[in-house]
Amino acid sequence: MTADSTFNIDLNGAANDVFGHTLHQLFKYVSASGRNGVTIGLEGSGSAIEVSRPFCDCLQGEMPLNAIFTEGPEVRLNDGAVDHLSTVVYMVNYLQEYGRGEADEIGRFPFESSYQCKFGVVSENLVLKHFKLFLEQFQLGTWTDQPSRIFVSHDNDGLYRSFKQDGMYALSKGRLDWLLRIVFSEVMRKPRWFNMDRIMDINDAYDLKSTFFWLVEKGDVWVDQRKLRNADYAIDDPKILSQMERIRLRSFEQGIHKAIGPLSFRQELEKLPFACASNRNHFLRLRIPEHFTDIDEAGLKLDFSLGFAEEFGLRNNFALPYKPFDLRRMRPTEATYVPLMIMDTTNWTYKRLSLKSFKEESLSLIDQHASNAVISVLWHNKYFSDMKFAGYLEVYKAILDLCKQRNVTGITQKEMLSTYDT
Repeated sequence: MTADSTFNIDLNGAANDVFGHTLHQLFKYVSASGRNGVTIGLEGSGSAIEVSRPFCDCLQGEMPLNAIFTEGPEVRLNDGAVDHLSTVVYMVNYLQEYGRGEADEIGRFPFESSYQCKFGVVSENLVLKHFKLFLEQFQLGTWTDQPSRIFVSHDNDGLYRSFKQDGMYALSKGRLDWLLRIVFSEVMRKPRWFNMDRIMDINDAYDLKSTFFWLVEKGDVWVDQRKLRNADYAIDDPKILSQMERIRLRSFEQGIHKAIGPLSFRQELEKLPFACASNRNHFLRLRIPEHFTDIDEAGLKLDFSLGFAEEFGLRNNFALPYKPFDLRRMRPTEATYVPLMIMDTTNWTYKRLSLKSFKEESLSLIDQHASNAVISVLWHNKYFSDMKFAGYLEVYKAILDLCKQRNVTGITQKEMLSTYDT
């Protein structure tokens, strides 16, 4: 059963398109009910399914979209009843971020400005919850539960910074033995953070083929008053090219890690020494909906950038890959967006939980999404080392151990494209 054969949507121009696309995407998971031709209209129209008139007005640009959720994380009808379908449409398409002027110090939409922060719902798959209630309310079929999968990736930001960062840490702790180990690694030309082979060995032990994202721009850049680092390696260095080939030969995957700077995606892709279909933005620096346009114009098929840097969870409260409707261009995105659920730097830089609490929160999130999710986990190469980042590897292994216990198996980019890119 598809949305096209099930519903007659009689709203307004923008709402027709957004609702139609959302239903089409989600009804891929719904068993057929045999009901066709159900009409969706504005409240008061007498349609079989009525949706919020103010929400549809917002989609026409008559009201700010960030004013939708006021009393709680749901759209309500005039009689106070929850409008499950409009709630789904609002959340899953990232509509809260349209027209938002708020930005953090490097230009990102801040978690503290989100409805997820306001109502404490960042970890919840609310889209699925409301969609199931919508199906039940109007007897439109049954959601088919999906076994969860795990997608593991690594952003190769810095490969040669261990000498300074681990070295300073060793000195601060008075650990001359650590310092000697660091110096020995440098003398042997085996930098401690140039560890992709070790990462692959660890992941192979869990039967996981992860993805490595590469920066093509080297050096520091300034964003307002803050200095940000791109790569500390050259993308055409023979040592880097050799490492990329080893990754390929071991059947791991690779993608572009969009740098901070003036180059477009296409310009960066031309510098990348391999063809790729996927991206994650460096520092997760992006704005919606501009990011949707950038990704589509580059011809990329998968994006893994959409998470909150400051918090674990779901930026659109949906845990499966999805093609959002781009309200500015009035069409769906061509690329599929995979939500980023857990990132190491979220804890190191922002949350600063103890390792015990970090592990507990990560494992709790995985248990919460033991079905109907692609659990996207980002672990940078530097967090596989000890010394400065001691304990982070153990948290990573605990995440993989739990996934193995819960039969949450790995998924690759190739599998994702064949499963979700429709």
